[in-house]
Amino acid sequence: MNLANKLTISRIFMAVVFTFLLLIDLKYTNILAAVVFILACITDWIDGKVARHFQVESDFGKLVDPLADKILICAAFISFIEIPAIKLPAWIVIIIISREFVITGLRLLAANKGVVVPAGIWGKNKTISQIILIISLLLYLSALDINANITNICISQSLKQIFYWYFVVMVIITIILTVLSGIVYLIKNWNLLKGY
Repeated sequence: MNLANKLTISRIFMAVVFTFLLLIDLKYTNILAAVVFILACITDWIDGKVARHFQVESDFGKLVDPLADKILICAAFISFIEIPAIKLPAWIVIIIISREFVITGLRLLAANKGVVVPAGIWGKNKTISQIILIISLLLYLSALDINANITNICISQSLKQIFYWYFVVMVIITIILTVLSGIVYLIKNWNLLKGY
């Protein structure tokens, strides 16, 4: 197994650590969760660079790399439903995960036919918007951690209101890109469904 694929596999393990830290609700674990998530995103960027630089791109990487991303991102969004400070509506997470299941199913169907469906520009933009939203929420939770544990730091209500509207805008952008990228994938690869 080459270095790029090892980095991809490590991201799946990091997703488990990240979820654990995010949900145990102890002092500063939100900060640690944010650090692990950001490190996982960096490994995603590095493994792509390594694979292209050393020309070790493989079908395994093309299939497992997006799968590792989905595990990490879905773990974050599912966890946000349970966290009281965020309470992300379940319907948003259902849309995101449903899209991922449909496209993963399409990729598996393509692999069965000997075709690899790489990530397109719409899918990449969708992933970027989701990562920005997740990191923003993690930084907000980290700020709340600091606010709760360091007495001379306080987040005002007006600042919380600004955060709220920022998150609303980011959620809308993320949902639009998630749905749109899914539709584009289906249209471009509709021929894979012929004969079923």
